[in-house]
Amino acid sequence: MIRVGLPLPTFHRLAFRRQAAGRRARIGERVRRSIADWYNVTIPLQLNALRDRQADREIRRSASLLPGFEERFEELVDILCWSAKDGNHAGRDERYAEVRSWLLARYDAFHRGLRHFFPENDGLAETDQPGLAAARDAFESLFLPADVTDNIHSVTVIERIGRARAALEAYRAHVGDPDP
Repeated sequence: MIRVGLPLPTFHRLAFRRQAAGRRARIGERVRRSIADWYNVTIPLQLNALRDRQADREIRRSASLLPGFEERFEELVDILCWSAKDGNHAGRDERYAEVRSWLLARYDAFHRGLRHFFPENDGLAETDQPGLAAARDAFESLFLPADVTDNIHSVTVIERIGRARAALEAYRAHVGDPDP
């Protein structure tokens, strides 16, 4: 039996609409998935490249401070070791205050390049010095206390000196030795 000119039964019309709606939903889902894939792959790669370029600029910018900073850092370590061995001696607090003020004035500029050579979690959140402001890294923890005895009586001072020296070595290897 052929019905010419009569509308399709309701069941057939609903089936066609369902198929068309499903086709549109699948196309929309494919478009959403391809946009998400592009965003999840391309954008993070671009951001990582941008971060790497920015880190290299920061490292190069602070490399000019390396010789003076290394000299002052070694002087700070000498003061800490000398004070731990000999105790209170003449000129100790004055030398520590002088080196500390020099490092405090210049460390922010140097830290921008150096921070890339410290591990993500440097373990400085747990400090054994109550009431002391949290240091950003091992270097800062060595000159942040206003009194040299806070560092001398710290349990982790030798470990922090070691971490700071390792970061400084990695930094020097990355930028090249300024004094061949």
